[in-house]
Amino acid sequence: MGNIKGTGFADAYEYFEKLGGPEGMEKVKAALDPKTTNLLFSKSILPAAWYDYPAYMEFVLKASKILGKEKSAEVLYNLPVFQLHKVLNGVYRAFFRILSPE
Repeated sequence: MGNIKGTGFADAYEYFEKLGGPEGMEKVKAALDPKTTNLLFSKSILPAAWYDYPAYMEFVLKASKILGKEKSAEVLYNLPVFQLHKVLNGVYRAFFRILSPE
């Protein structure tokens, strides 16, 4: 299937780690399929690397279910918002200050 860039995966991991802490992330990793765990966490998350998209989606859905409990839909909704804030407050912030939206 497809792949996701490491920056997107790293942002999602950071979001869920803030939500559940290190203990919560260990619960999520334990709930994942061993193949998925191997694909995503066999090495540290590198921003320039590519990661398996179905494995990433399994991680996101399990993490939202485990860490979000009964608010998993809200957690899923807020993930791209968190990622967008990271992008807009990063490198692109300089571009928006220099360039006009017109």
